Amino acid sequence: MMNGVTASDPNASKMRYNEAMNRGFPRVLLIGAAALLTFVISLTWLARTSGVGVVTLQPAAVVESRDLNFLDLPNGGVSVVDFALGREIATFSTTSHGFIKVLMRDLAQARKAAGIGAEAPFRLSRRVDGQSILQDTATGRIIILNAFGSANAAAFTQLLPSRSR
Repeated sequence: MMNGVTASDPNASKMRYNEAMNRGFPRVLLIGAAALLTFVISLTWLARTSGVGVVTLQPAAVVESRDLNFLDLPNGGVSVVDFALGREIATFSTTSHGFIKVLMRDLAQARKAAGIGAEAPFRLSRRVDGQSILQDTATGRIIILNAFGSANAAAFTQLLPSRSR
């Protein structure tokens, strides 16, 4: 017999459940969970504000680069101009180099939406580690061309000084 209730009583389990619920959640567990949560949030804040545990990767050195402007032609093609020399180094027809044309038109639209003109060049670079990078010098946007596959990266790297001779 427990609290005046026999084991055969159908209400016995219901009463034991009610007694357990009336006792509430163990206070020690709540305090422990709150302490753990406070500790984790404090460590996160400390790491973010002090830089402890932060790993930064330095970009590989640039082997070669060229500043370029891309101009739309009336026939739908694209002219590539060396910004420093002011001369055309390549022309792409409407049926060739689709990746270059689509990417450059996307970057030009982003510039236009930000109210930036086409005067600033794009910087095409090849790094020691083999990465090809296209940087919009006006917006600071950087595109790692290798992420689009080696063929698409090669379409751009042909515009570098060592490849366009």
